[in-house]
Amino acid sequence: MNIRSRRLLLRVSRISLLLMATCSIVFADANTDITSVKIEHIDGRSLYRQSARSPAMALRQSTRLTNGYQVRCLSGSLDLAVCGEPVRLTPADAWHNIEITQSHREAWRRFQSNLVRAGSRSGDTIEAIYSPPSNGGVADPDNLVFRWHGRPGSHLKSASISVDRHEIWHTSSWKRGMEELDSAEARSILRQVRARNPRALVVFELRFVDAPSIDSSFTLLSASAAQSLRINLKNADANPSQFWRHVGRAIAYHSRHLYFEESRECLTILDIDAGRTDLRLCTTRALERTGDLISAAALSMSSHQ
Repeated sequence: MNIRSRRLLLRVSRISLLLMATCSIVFADANTDITSVKIEHIDGRSLYRQSARSPAMALRQSTRLTNGYQVRCLSGSLDLAVCGEPVRLTPADAWHNIEITQSHREAWRRFQSNLVRAGSRSGDTIEAIYSPPSNGGVADPDNLVFRWHGRPGSHLKSASISVDRHEIWHTSSWKRGMEELDSAEARSILRQVRARNPRALVVFELRFVDAPSIDSSFTLLSASAAQSLRINLKNADANPSQFWRHVGRAIAYHSRHLYFEESRECLTILDIDAGRTDLRLCTTRALERTGDLISAAALSMSSHQ
């Protein structure tokens, strides 16, 4: 795809994203709320009841299920999405309790608030460093891998890291078409920077032979923030639900402005429940925030195909 086609894709996708956001608001109801129950597919006969003492009734595609209800599959199979987590029932299963907790609602509120209402990077600049992002982003010097989108066909000349306009690291060793740099040496130097000046503003710059240079300015995750992050991630990983594990991880990364890591969690969440427009909107916004406008545009366009 040439640069002209990429720019056209970017502009069209932004119109699509605006329409997607509008539709999400206009059609938001119990069935589009992630903290609700969605009946994905009924194959055979299934029942539901409002409580263990209530009479059982035939479950239909139009049945509204909510917290406290019970469902059971008598023949075939029954597929649900409870708080975004897929649930499959067969005749071998007993009555299944629908549980939607306040923690689910609060986690989802925070997740949407982080991604939909917060600002994202603007402009039509396709060539960008998106890990670490330059939009008030933070980088973890223990795990940082530099990632970017360069101009198609351009050749890298060098990369450098500067602090207070003083270059502290430089490399000119490249493979053609390279758009990722995993350097243990660079991470070690950034850890030294953090130890000396935890609030240092760091600039990572890429210079090209035949295109303008691009850069990303960011701060470093402090040692104390890194420690609390590990605790938050451990707590999130303890959640038995795969969906809510990654929602918790995304919230933990967002609260520390680790936008690239947050976007990876959003992509994982979308893989778990790919059919939701609101999840696609959140993930597209997360990608935009990092500056990865190419991936954001591709995701936005794919939702309309």
